[in-house]
Amino acid sequence: MRFRWFGLALASTSFLMSLLLRVFWGELTPFLLKRGVSGSVIGLVGSVFFIGYVIAQLIGGVLADRLGTGFIMGIGLIISGFLNTLYGVLPLSTWVPLSIPIGFFAGFVYAPSVKIIRELFSDILEKAMGIYTIAWALPFMISALIVPPLARISINLVFCVISLITIASGVVDLVAFRRMSEVRAESVIRALGALRNTNVMLIGVGGFFILYMNWVIAYWLYDYLVSSGLGITYASLAFTLFTIAGLVAMPLSGHLAYRIGAKTMLLMDIVVYSLSGVAIALMPRMPYALILAVLLGVGRFVTTPMRSSLIAVSVDRKFVSTATAAANTFWQLSGILAPYMTYLLASMYGMEISIVLSSLMLLISLIPYSLVRIR
Repeated sequence: MRFRWFGLALASTSFLMSLLLRVFWGELTPFLLKRGVSGSVIGLVGSVFFIGYVIAQLIGGVLADRLGTGFIMGIGLIISGFLNTLYGVLPLSTWVPLSIPIGFFAGFVYAPSVKIIRELFSDILEKAMGIYTIAWALPFMISALIVPPLARISINLVFCVISLITIASGVVDLVAFRRMSEVRAESVIRALGALRNTNVMLIGVGGFFILYMNWVIAYWLYDYLVSSGLGITYASLAFTLFTIAGLVAMPLSGHLAYRIGAKTMLLMDIVVYSLSGVAIALMPRMPYALILAVLLGVGRFVTTPMRSSLIAVSVDRKFVSTATAAANTFWQLSGILAPYMTYLLASMYGMEISIVLSSLMLLISLIPYSLVRIR
């Protein structure tokens, strides 16, 4: 009993670290721009990260189902953390290609971590997912709190600190999840059979539009708030409130979904997410930005445990990693497009319009999610 709560904490922390490798660029962007790094390079670093991340999804999911969750997560975090340190020592011309292998190994974490929760908490899955997905919110708070002060000292220091805590998390996974690594080697063909599940495909397609907006927030919203006159101090406060709202809302949404169903909860939340995204793009000023950041945090982060819960109950528990990886492949394709496409649209029409369009795209996800059938 005690181990499963410890396992929940470690699985959530591991995913937190893989996400932090992506989102810290948002807070770092104003400092990079001041030092002459172009918005084009920053956008490409974010986009090509997801090329590696998407490629890794099915590979990591199948390997986790065969070799063990802890081993795959640990290796992924250790290697991606080490590669992240190279941003601080290699020339700017290498940043874009370097982002691909970092994304690849970071992509080994999500599907195995969901499988751990599925195996440890099959009796209260929605509640456990609500706690686990706190990992989606914390990186934004951590990044807003530590990146600006570290970047004022040295940008290289940011890369080093993020990398060291990522590597440490991977080492803990290798040690702590050894017992869960002793899984039966299931047939790869049987595991890949989970990909034919209609629910998996619907959840994957719907999640594409949600994740697209997630990465717009992660890479560009902070800089948009700063450049709109909010300043670094209040933009950091807005992101802190955004994160706190998510931290509170996710566990509560898990309890509510346990009563009304994850599908119903998700459909309602998508509407909140879309409208709050439009509003903060149109009113990025005090005090509206702080209030809207709270609503945006609720909308953005509640989608995560609901999507994870839906996918976890859609297939045989032995193949949850493979099924999660399949859906996450669709989700993360959005990451290839979002960072750079947002920059391109902003250069033509302004960042305000770019964020509004991304927010409205969220409503498309209501169609596939309404078609998901709960077993």
